[in-house]
Amino acid sequence: MPNTAPRSIVVIDVGATNAKVVQIGPDLTIMQDRSVPVAPLDGGLYQILDSEAVLNFASAAILDFDRRTSVDAIVPCTHGSALALLTADGELALPMMSYLARVPDDIAQIYDTIAPAFDEVRAPTNPGALTLGRQLLWQETYWPDAFAQVDSILPYAQYIAFRLCGVRATEVSAMGAQTHLWAPEARAYSSLARVRGWDSLFPPMRAADDVLGQIRDMELTGRGDVLCGVHDSNANYVRYLSGGPMVLLSTGTWIIAFDSDGSIMGLDGARDQVSNTTVSGAPVACARFMGG
Repeated sequence: MPNTAPRSIVVIDVGATNAKVVQIGPDLTIMQDRSVPVAPLDGGLYQILDSEAVLNFASAAILDFDRRTSVDAIVPCTHGSALALLTADGELALPMMSYLARVPDDIAQIYDTIAPAFDEVRAPTNPGALTLGRQLLWQETYWPDAFAQVDSILPYAQYIAFRLCGVRATEVSAMGAQTHLWAPEARAYSSLARVRGWDSLFPPMRAADDVLGQIRDMELTGRGDVLCGVHDSNANYVRYLSGGPMVLLSTGTWIIAFDSDGSIMGLDGARDQVSNTTVSGAPVACARFMGG
C-alpha cells in the first residue's frame, strides 16, 4: 500500500450466502455498504457460483461510492472454497464450482485413495465440494479437454482482483483454508498438489496487502489500487494479532474458532478441528461448524 493514507477503502466481502461491498473511511468507520444475497446456480455440469453477478454488483457499488469519497484501495475478501480455472486469455475454462455441488460417487471414491494425510494438511476431506482438491479432481477427470486448457488457477478473492486489474496472483491464507492443496507446517504446496501438477498452475504468491494494479475499465476519482485480497475468516483474525494470546470466534455461514496459542499437532479432524493459515503464512489451530 502507498504511504499516503487512503481517502477510502472498499472491501468486497463475498460469503456463501451474501456478498457485501463496504466503503471504509480513514478513521476505519463504515461510510456506506451494500449487500445482496448469493446462491448457487444450476450450471448444467454442476452447481456454480454466479461470480459475474457479484462482480457487476461490486463494480456498480465502487463507482457509486467513489462519487461520494474517492476510492483509493479495493480489497477482495471471500470464503476459501472456490477456484477460478482460467485459460491463457483470462476466460473461465470451466464454471466456478459452488461448494454445495454434489460430488459424484466415483470421484469421492477415487479421492479417498489419493487424499493427503491429515497430518500433512491438517484438514479432513469435507462434505460435498468443500475440499478444493476434490473439486479439481472432479473437473480434471470429467472434463479433461477443458481442463487441458487451464493456464492458471486462482482462489476466489484473487479472481476478483484479476477481473478488476488484470493481474494473476495467489495468496497464502486462501490456499491454507482446508483446501488439501497446502501443507501448513511445510508452508508449501501439498503432496497432492505436486503429484497432480496442480501446484504449477497457481500464479506466484503475493501478500494479501500487495497492490496488484489499478482498477481497469472504470473512471474513478481515487487511485483505485486493487489489493491481492484475503480469505474472509483470516481477515477477521489478522486485526487482533497484535493483542496477545486469544481465542477468536469469526461468525458467518461458518463459525470459525481461532486459538492463537493452540498447537496444530493435536487437532482432531473427526471433530472438525483444522488448521487455517494466517496472512503471514503461519498455521493456526481452529475449530469450525456451519452455523447459519
